[in-house]
Amino acid sequence: RHEDAYVLIRQIPERAIVATQENLTPHVSSRPNAFLLRWGPTVDTEYLLLEPATLRSDEKLATSPAIQSGQFGVIAEQGGFVLLKKGVDASKNQAFLSRLP
Repeated sequence: RHEDAYVLIRQIPERAIVATQENLTPHVSSRPNAFLLRWGPTVDTEYLLLEPATLRSDEKLATSPAIQSGQFGVIAEQGGFVLLKKGVDASKNQAFLSRLP
């Protein structure tokens, strides 16, 4: 299961600003710009790394507006994990949002 997460993590540039759920934070914590999602993406956040099946309600509330507005777009999915990037095509967002618990 973690290998699926790492497939997506390897797509994030090392110095990029990434926000993720608490359960995924240890996997990106060695990066200089990794943050928790519970406070929502910051203005500078470039990537969101999510595992929808384990997304807590506070994390969902913090990220849904940025995804619904198209500020972030789904760029990759792997084994239950989803990677979103700021400023890219958001045409896959609605399908993603419909799968959220």
